[in-house]
Amino acid sequence: MCIAVAADGPKMESHVEPVLGRADWFVIVEDGKTLIEAIQNPHRDDKEGCGVKVARMLESMGVKAVLSGNCGPKAALACRSSGTSISFSRKDTVSEAVVRYMELEETSRLK
Repeated sequence: MCIAVAADGPKMESHVEPVLGRADWFVIVEDGKTLIEAIQNPHRDDKEGCGVKVARMLESMGVKAVLSGNCGPKAALACRSSGTSISFSRKDTVSEAVVRYMELEETSRLK
């Protein structure tokens, strides 16, 4: 599963950003552990609609889950309508957020 984490830097040790659309970076992780790439957010400084633009960009990259501190209602709707799940993580590093997300996914599959 391809996971995008809104982050303050390009590494697994970077911290989760508080707002999806305004994140500096997106760290793309495959299978919960392998860093595929880190991309700078091209929409960070847009005046409006940055969350929706980010959601569409991540969808076009094959992302199936987005982790962020928070996201606006329009970005959340854009993610959900494309089948991308959203999970919120406040003070974790990218690595910690991904591990926590994968544990929750595993738990929900067992039910």
